[in-house]
Formats: sequence, C-alpha cells, structure tokens
Amino acid sequence: MKNTALIAGVITDATQGNILNQLKKVKNLGADIVEMRVDLFSATTVEIIEIFRKTYNERNRLGEQIIPLIVTIRRKQEGGNFLGNEEDRLWLYRTIMTTLRKGDMIDIELNATKIRDEVIEKAKEKGLKVIVSHHNFEKTLPCPELEEIISEEIKAGADIAKVAFKANDIEDAYILQELLKRCKNKEKPVPVIVLPMGEKWKTVRLLVPFITDNYINYGAIEDTSAPGQPSAEELRNALNLVNSII
Repeated sequence: MKNTALIAGVITDATQGNILNQLKKVKNLGADIVEMRVDLFSATTVEIIEIFRKTYNERNRLGEQIIPLIVTIRRKQEGGNFLGNEEDRLWLYRTIMTTLRKGDMIDIELNATKIRDEVIEKAKEKGLKVIVSHHNFEKTLPCPELEEIISEEIKAGADIAKVAFKANDIEDAYILQELLKRCKNKEKPVPVIVLPMGEKWKTVRLLVPFITDNYINYGAIEDTSAPGQPSAEELRNALNLVNSII
C-alpha cells in the first residue's frame, strides 16, 4: 500500500514579486503542502498582508490545482523570529486567515496561552485545520511525558498534534520513534508530527518510521527553518524509494 505521508516545502522568505514563483518551485519539487514561515519573512507587516492577498487571488484563479498552505508565525520562545507581542501576532494570524481557503492549516503553539484558543476558534470557523505544536530545543523528555503533551494538544483543539525535540543521543531518537508507534496504535489516532531536531539527525528524518508515520514531513526549499531539516527534494526521493519497495 502506498504511503500517504505528506511533504511540506518550507518558504522562509517571500516578496510580492517572487511569491508565485516560490509556490511553483515548491510544487515542482514534489511537495504536497507549502509552509509559510511568516516569522522569518524579511517583509514588513503591510508587505506580508499584500503577499497573502496576491497568493489568495492566484489560488482562486487556479481553483482545484492549488497547493494547500500552512501558516506559521512562530514566537521566539519556541525557535521563531516574530518580533511583536502576542496581540500583534494574533492580529496578523486573524488578518492572514481572511486570505486562506478551506483545507489550509494554521500552526499555533500549545504554550501560547494568551492567543492559542482564539486562533484555534477563528481557524475552525474558517474551515481551516489546526496544528498545535510544542518545541524543546534542549532535550527530549521521557515518552509518557511526550504522550501527555500530545494529549494536551488534542484537548486544546488540534486536528494535527506536533512535537519537535532536541535529540542529544541515539536513545532520544528511539524515544521519539516509540512515541510515533504509540500514537499510531491508539484506537482513534489523531494525525501526529514527531520530529527529532539537531544537525546529526537529518538522515534519521529521511528513514522509516519518521518518513512514513509522520502526517507531515517538513523540507527546506532554500534555507532551513529548523536544525537538521532535510530538503523537500530529499524527502520526496526518500518517500518515493519507500513506496517503490512496499
């Protein structure tokens, strides 16, 4: 049976002039989804809104040929580069949501308690899917604690639960692998994304079970957005290889 794991090509910067070419490039590299890492964009807030309006108009023109978007405005506390306060971030999320289509996704952190619930509520009103995420750039926690974090994400309203942890040794990688297995074997599994972070784990993210059991695998188009992130092209080649064997 063909594996249905999705690949998200990550755009870390965009302008009104190049955004449409960026989207085409992502699709040509074999990605299923585009993650727009808005917090990494060098554009001003006004320019970012115009980028999404232009994208909205082009996607309406293309109709069913469009590639879905994930919108992420990551705060500094979890590895992002958003410079404003939480009220600014909420406003930007809400404004960008007016340019999205049903089936697009919003990523919001579990610990962003000031704005999380409102972002989730507004996203679901728009027919968007919600990724609730948690990141730890220092260490990997024991598997039961990771399961509890995923449970909290689901309770918060996640359609997709995401955790990314710094893997300091091979045991940490095994813990994250076990977490994927446990999540997959639940009676009513919610799609999950479990990612080991760190440059030495780039190859691990291209292997089973991470490449196959993650609902979405994130790949760089140009610059990486997280330590150890493979390219979208590497992910597509790895997944094609898996599908040619099974």
